[in-house]
Amino acid sequence: MLWNPKHDKPIETTEPWRLILLRAADLIEQRGHCKGWATDGSGALCMGGAINLVDTGNAIYLFSRSNAGQQAAQQLHEFCGYNFVKFNNAEATTAADAVAKLRACANAR
Repeated sequence: MLWNPKHDKPIETTEPWRLILLRAADLIEQRGHCKGWATDGSGALCMGGAINLVDTGNAIYLFSRSNAGQQAAQQLHEFCGYNFVKFNNAEATTAADAVAKLRACANAR
């Protein structure tokens, strides 16, 4: 089940990986969501690109994440139950779905 702001209260955290996921969700809300690329010409981001941008300052740095960035990606993989890139790129996945999944993972107990 996805995080519902009307019913679920976000956890208060200082865990860096959770903060990365929350900031990544904010970026997708602000800049838009894309599929198949870390970022597109308009500045929209995929889930991985948003994590990278928060963590490294560059959406396309896939292999230079900090420990917190790596943990954020790993937690999101596990939360999705499979590769989060497949979730992001699925035809049915919307920007709202991507944002909700990032926030739900960050707020998972």
